[in-house]
Amino acid sequence: MSRWPSILLLALLTAQAVGAQEYGVRLGTVKRGGKVSFEPTGPGVLFDALDPALRKWYVPQELYSEYRWQQAQYTNYAREAYQRYVSTSLEGRYYYDEYGNLLTRGWLIYDWREQSPQPFGSSLSTSGYYGGWFSRLLVSADHKGQYHYAITVGSEIRTTLTPMTFSKPRFNGLQWDLASDKYQGTLLLSRISAPNPENTTLERPYDQRTDATNLLGGRLVAQVGDFVKVGGTFVNAYQVNTQVGTFGGDMFRGQLSGPQNFNNVTAIEVRLSDDSPEDGEAGAALFASDLLIEDLQGQQVRGSEIGFRAQVEGGFQQQGFLSADGTEKIRLRFDFSDRSYSGPDPGEIRRVTVELVVANDYYVEVTSDRQLGSTGMVFLPVTRAPGNVKDSSNQRVITFDYGLPTANQIAGFTLEATDLAGFDAYAEVNVNRQYRQYPNLSQTSHHAASTRADVWLVNLSHTRYPWFAFGEAFSVGTGYSTGLSLLDKDGNANYANAFYRYEFVEDNDDQDRYPDWFRKGSGDPDREVFPGWDENNDFVSDFNQNDNEDSPNLIPDYQEPFLRFYTDSPEYLYGVDMNHNQWVDRFENDEEPDYPYRRDQQGYNLYGGAFIVPQVRLTLGRQQVRRLSQDQRSHDSYALFTLDQDRLAFGRVRAFLNLQRVKDDIADDLYQWVQLPDTRGGQRYVRDILPAENTWVYTTWLGLEHEQAQGLYLAHKNKWQLYRQVGSRDEIEVRGVRRQGYFLGVVDKAEYQVHLGSLTLVPRWKSELRREAPVAREESRRSEVSQLLSLLGRWPFLGSSVVETGLEYQRFWQLRRPTPQGAEDSFRELVIAAQLSNRSDYQGYKLVTILGFEVTRRQVEDQKSRSRVRGFVSVYAGLER
Repeated sequence: MSRWPSILLLALLTAQAVGAQEYGVRLGTVKRGGKVSFEPTGPGVLFDALDPALRKWYVPQELYSEYRWQQAQYTNYAREAYQRYVSTSLEGRYYYDEYGNLLTRGWLIYDWREQSPQPFGSSLSTSGYYGGWFSRLLVSADHKGQYHYAITVGSEIRTTLTPMTFSKPRFNGLQWDLASDKYQGTLLLSRISAPNPENTTLERPYDQRTDATNLLGGRLVAQVGDFVKVGGTFVNAYQVNTQVGTFGGDMFRGQLSGPQNFNNVTAIEVRLSDDSPEDGEAGAALFASDLLIEDLQGQQVRGSEIGFRAQVEGGFQQQGFLSADGTEKIRLRFDFSDRSYSGPDPGEIRRVTVELVVANDYYVEVTSDRQLGSTGMVFLPVTRAPGNVKDSSNQRVITFDYGLPTANQIAGFTLEATDLAGFDAYAEVNVNRQYRQYPNLSQTSHHAASTRADVWLVNLSHTRYPWFAFGEAFSVGTGYSTGLSLLDKDGNANYANAFYRYEFVEDNDDQDRYPDWFRKGSGDPDREVFPGWDENNDFVSDFNQNDNEDSPNLIPDYQEPFLRFYTDSPEYLYGVDMNHNQWVDRFENDEEPDYPYRRDQQGYNLYGGAFIVPQVRLTLGRQQVRRLSQDQRSHDSYALFTLDQDRLAFGRVRAFLNLQRVKDDIADDLYQWVQLPDTRGGQRYVRDILPAENTWVYTTWLGLEHEQAQGLYLAHKNKWQLYRQVGSRDEIEVRGVRRQGYFLGVVDKAEYQVHLGSLTLVPRWKSELRREAPVAREESRRSEVSQLLSLLGRWPFLGSSVVETGLEYQRFWQLRRPTPQGAEDSFRELVIAAQLSNRSDYQGYKLVTILGFEVTRRQVEDQKSRSRVRGFVSVYAGLER
């Protein structure tokens, strides 16, 4: 056969084959049994072997399939204009799974891979579409019948396993949930040291790391019968080094990072201090110290046997022991580079055990030249003495293996019963193990040791009208921890900086989207934390409702003209105070994780009672709590009478009477929201002065609200609280409190609306009486009376405008002489204000325009009167009202 017929035949076959191609063929589509499969098949051999011609023929693919262009075709656009390339198919790239199945043509949104052993085996990538199109949230779900599952990937997932183990409003990672009629399960995965890619580029979209900190957690719940659920919980944060390995036992104990194992330990320091420095006596008592050193061959050497002793600094020499009382500290330095050391070379040491003979109220910490922070060596706690022993009766030998923290693990069990024979119950038990490993440059597997802390709690309630009962018991170990220091991008752990600590349970006392403290992965800290003070859920304090970032307000509502009629200061609030720090429990804020019970405490609380009538009940109870690491206790026997009745004729009547016999010397310091003068408010430390170390506490709160349709509003509020100290005068003086501390607050209000045609007049009256002798003797007594009279007028103007005027007069008497520190002098104040407000539609928005003025004249006793004039014009745009 001549050459040209062969070429023509080849071109014809090629054109026919290509012309028959469809879109899917270019993906490697083949038909198997009448079904289309997208398996990769590789290139064929037809055009490679058909004809041995020297001329190369290019097989037309995309340009022919979509634009009908052939290699030898002459291009002339005289009659048919050129058309630019336009894709008529989906954009993106082709992605296949591990078995060669085509997944999709599209975009890779999120990709996290862990591979070992190899360097940079932890890689994470997110495309710009993850934050742009999907707002950092991806959800895949499926169900059939009773079986459901959902895979959620996001950066702000509200996730809770149990309040004692894992609770975060902004979990960043993967959550896989499964549910059926009887079973529920959750799996959590995250690279918590860097859950979002950092310093990536288009050329290098993956954040690849050799050293990282990962999280593995989960919970499984099973329904047993109709009333009982049993559950299991597991949470583990652990370090990984992908050059060594990721899975197996190291997933539970963690691994040392490359920098942590870059050098051998050459010095270990132990620090002993007084666990109760405030008493200044019987702190840590050190009788002896020693080291037990084990080499790579398993041979052990005791430091005292080879003449190797600790270099001792600090402490007071007593008869037979060294003491650290008050702020004094004892430091023991074991230096393997010292001339007196003749044991194994630091590169041959596999394990080091520290032995101490201690007594009294000791607190032990440890560090080394490999345990570093930004400022040098960082001490981490090891153990502390139970209670506050002062007679050396608790003398003991403490032994612990030194190592760097590598993992924190919590495993637990829960039991929940609902309406089981009239009882509701919840029980939880958790075991916390904190792992550490001893560095050795020549080894990839290291000796691991752990510290254990336990938690258990039980809640039981029963109601059979008119009777009710509730009981709770708990124990939260001193060393219980739900956090781990994270590795940075270089594989280092900064133990000194709390920001680099990942917490399983956040501090989020106001239960909003934003954790209260500053931790990596938690976002910016919440600067406005006022639990219980935001009942309308607008993220603004109810005591300064008209404050926001665009228009800051420096005056709380209970002091601001025209607003102070409805708002009363926080001191007039009532609530239960079970920890006796003079703050209502529901308003408390601290800097601890949101555990149901405080760490380092054990105790119980029992109460029971009866409904006298449906709106009236009487409760009797007893609680006992002790601090595990100190000789501190809280005992409280209490009775509570509650009345809450709403009748049309009388309005709403509420009464709370609480009598307590308290012995409480456990300090519960707080970090409370306080609005100081001329500020928008902020967090302030509030010290618990222990007002009820041996005390009778009486609290009475009476309230009446009456509102009729005719426009009359009446309100009365009365709070009386008395702290009566028990004990001799000397004992009370030592405690720094008054024998009788009290607070009396009385508020009365009246308002009446009068309608005269289109004009509305609102006369108002408010009276406040406050008498106070603070429990702390160092604080001044207060005695104040305030009378407030005001008249408001309101009438519509034209179609969508309103004119409002107001006149308010306040007379304030300071009854204490001289005026107590921080209190106001007597004064008279007159406020006159007027404003015009208009509501209009403008370009799809609702515009609200107000303009007006306010004049204030205040006459302080023995001072010249002062006047203040304020004019304002403001325009607001909203979408609706």
